[in-house]
Amino acid sequence: MLTLESADMDAYDLGSGSGLPGIVVAIAMPSLRVGLVEARSRRAGFLELAVERLGGLSILVHAASPRRSEADTVLAASDET
Repeated sequence: MLTLESADMDAYDLGSGSGLPGIVVAIAMPSLRVGLVEARSRRAGFLELAVERLGGLSILVHAASPRRSEADTVLAASDET
């Protein structure tokens, strides 16, 4: 189980797919900056639309291959292709 502390400022959902758990964590912890990292452009486009529609959350969508070294805190990582 992942425990996020108040000192954690950035978290990344690597291989985000549909945005779970990244979007849920961003809603539950609005002070946390969440990066949704998705290599597949179609899914990244969906994530951008979802984040836009939700509004007011500190979420950035990164349409790129995930690299674990970029993250301060990793929420979830998928090796799915």
